[in-house]
Amino acid sequence: MDCESDSDLNNVDDSVETYTYPDPEFHDFDKDKEESCFAADQLWARYDTADGMPRFYAHIKKIYFPEFAIQFNWLEIHPHDKVVNDWADAKLPVACGKFKRCRKSEIVYHRKLF
Repeated sequence: MDCESDSDLNNVDDSVETYTYPDPEFHDFDKDKEESCFAADQLWARYDTADGMPRFYAHIKKIYFPEFAIQFNWLEIHPHDKVVNDWADAKLPVACGKFKRCRKSEIVYHRKLF
């Protein structure tokens, strides 16, 4: 195996073009989760901690103030054909399709769930 010596590294072709790119800009999603952003009849996603993807969905029933609290119902997949039913039975995540509201509502006192 041939190894490059330091002198070989100094003989780099100067005709190679280099480009400088600005740093990428990222959206701060936490700003979209301020208490003032929540309202009744909205749908919110709960993001998976494993990969940050939306895995669960909730329907907001009521917002309580001054002590902030969110009353909501989880949305569950409502399979309309065998393929979707098999997918749901395998406990695979479902991002779109028909959903139904769970009957039991929950209350959380923080917005970090979403």
